[in-house]
Amino acid sequence: MHPITRKSLLAPLILIAATLLVAPIILAQGPDAPLPPSALQAQTASSQANPPYPGIYIFLDRGDVSPEDYPFLRGGNMIFFWKDVEIADQVFDWTVVDQWLDKQTALGKATSVGFALYDGRCCGGSHIPPWLIWEHEESVVRCDAMQWAIPRYWDPYLLQQYREYIQAFAERYDNDPRVTWIQIGTGIFGEAKPSDTVDFQCMYDAGLTPELWVEISMDIIDIFSEAFQNTPLFYQFAPLYVLHTSQGQIGSISQRRILTDYAVSRGMGLKHNGLKPDMDFALVDNPNKSYYKAGSWDPIYTWWQDAPIAWESYAIQQCVDPITGEQSAEITMWCVYAGLAGHADYFVFSKALVTDPGRAPWLEFAQHYLGADVTDTDSVWVALRESEYNFFPARGNFSFWLYQNDAVYGGETTPEWHVTDAMEGRYTRRTNIKAGNPNMYFDVDNAWMYQNRSATITIEVTYLDQGRDTWSLYYDAVDNPEKLAGTVRKKDSGQWLTETFTLTDAYFGDRLPGGGDHPGSDFYLAGNDFDDYIHFVRVT
Repeated sequence: MHPITRKSLLAPLILIAATLLVAPIILAQGPDAPLPPSALQAQTASSQANPPYPGIYIFLDRGDVSPEDYPFLRGGNMIFFWKDVEIADQVFDWTVVDQWLDKQTALGKATSVGFALYDGRCCGGSHIPPWLIWEHEESVVRCDAMQWAIPRYWDPYLLQQYREYIQAFAERYDNDPRVTWIQIGTGIFGEAKPSDTVDFQCMYDAGLTPELWVEISMDIIDIFSEAFQNTPLFYQFAPLYVLHTSQGQIGSISQRRILTDYAVSRGMGLKHNGLKPDMDFALVDNPNKSYYKAGSWDPIYTWWQDAPIAWESYAIQQCVDPITGEQSAEITMWCVYAGLAGHADYFVFSKALVTDPGRAPWLEFAQHYLGADVTDTDSVWVALRESEYNFFPARGNFSFWLYQNDAVYGGETTPEWHVTDAMEGRYTRRTNIKAGNPNMYFDVDNAWMYQNRSATITIEVTYLDQGRDTWSLYYDAVDNPEKLAGTVRKKDSGQWLTETFTLTDAYFGDRLPGGGDHPGSDFYLAGNDFDDYIHFVRVT
């Protein structure tokens, strides 16, 4: 196995990239996530270790929310600014950091500590210490008539000073039990682009090409990786430094794949700061595209088996209806499903999202599964849905080691949207009896259960109680590969109801019909009269 080299990663970058073309759809579910190429396996063990204290953390936590009031809350997150700590060259005031850590610890909370060199025009601008700028004006780029200051990330002196600051931070906190994990700081807000998009041209004119940005990002990744030997690190990705000019596109979208691959090779986890229920350009499966596996969600689906995963989201943006932008507590259901389908370890959510009582049931659900592995989770589930987008969205269901399989003969479902005002009906699937598809087939991941002979299990099915017809559940039992578990008669209440089946003889040996990536199934739902709408299925 050969370690990742910068030369091999930078080779795919193209200065002028072709305009994006519409491409075939992809599936967001499968029996197993695709294994990453062996050449890109992490070179350190830290990324593969179980992440400490998985769960929900409050973004920019001021320390006024306690797990005693919100039992699903695991920790707090805070970003500390270089200018507030290094008050003169090699003179550090750690008070703001220590006070925050002490406050979180007193509340019994784990912590996520972040870094940012720059917070954009909206939110504070440069966080380079003033003494450094006075000493070395070349540490910033001046943009527009107002001489707005943006870090000159590629300036050798600035980079060296930043390295010394990160080393000093690590010397003090790398073995501090109060610090649980760290999100590194590269560009704006600590993320993967250098500035607001409006300032891209200014940065480019000052000498920052997209290729140089990748190089500098790798330098910063190295700085953190070398400084912190014990505390888990997360690279914050998703944004891109790509310019759109009258002459064409400058920079390659592949930089997202290149930098996340490199971060994982350095033992880091990955953090996406924009968890949504649905989006375009999430997962790119066409190897003929220069941006193959460089969609916004691709790094998570590529690396979740090898690196810790974190998502960030907010009540007033991101975790809102993806089409209308409507804010509601109920949409949290689909944000949580989306994040857990990527097998997340951490959710960093805004205080407004965490403290909204209408969201509590879904945050409790999330806390139960964050950090879980197929070998230790007490249950597996699938939320039935389909994307409303067309350009490389996350197609298919949100699966947590339970897979609904449309490839089985007689089991191709039909996706629906806005079936009811209740959020279960925002996305759903139904049988299609008229087209010869009366059933829905499900396959439990064999790593969770296969050829069972001892454990009693339950199957919960959330369905739309519409009409007065019936549906039945059949399963692969020890002595009968197609045994009837029970039949449900609907009462036409118009509500989403949950039916629970307890099975003492479930075998789950894949002996029911299968298709595609799943050669067999473990149970299926049979529509006996009319079509049935199914929202969610869980096996415990």
